[in-house]
Amino acid sequence: MLIIREPQMRAMGLALFERWMTDHLRTHFPDQCSGLNDPQLLEFVRLGTQKARSYGFSDEAHCCRYIDLMTILGRDFDSDTELPWARDILTDPAISTPGVRIEMLHEAACEYLERLEGPADETEAEDLP
Repeated sequence: MLIIREPQMRAMGLALFERWMTDHLRTHFPDQCSGLNDPQLLEFVRLGTQKARSYGFSDEAHCCRYIDLMTILGRDFDSDTELPWARDILTDPAISTPGVRIEMLHEAACEYLERLEGPADETEAEDLP
């Protein structure tokens, strides 16, 4: 009889997540991933998973969102002096629920990216009903 122990199950689960995550990044962020070969992208996913876990994100969905943000904002967005809001959210002891923390981080990142894009072109606004 084959016996699979808990550490083996965790290792298989992590390997499956890493494979899924690399496929996810290549599908949803092709431009950002185009310069990375498979081992480099896997290293990026592993770094992201490690960083996400250091902030209390153990759920795969939370780790995925964290790695997505790393892909968009940069590998070290959590310590980037140009993005102090990210560090503030990640280290705020008042935000104890990981789901709330990742949602706040995602919302703040969306607001930041919208500000970077600037206001919509006036001619585009005129076309709206």
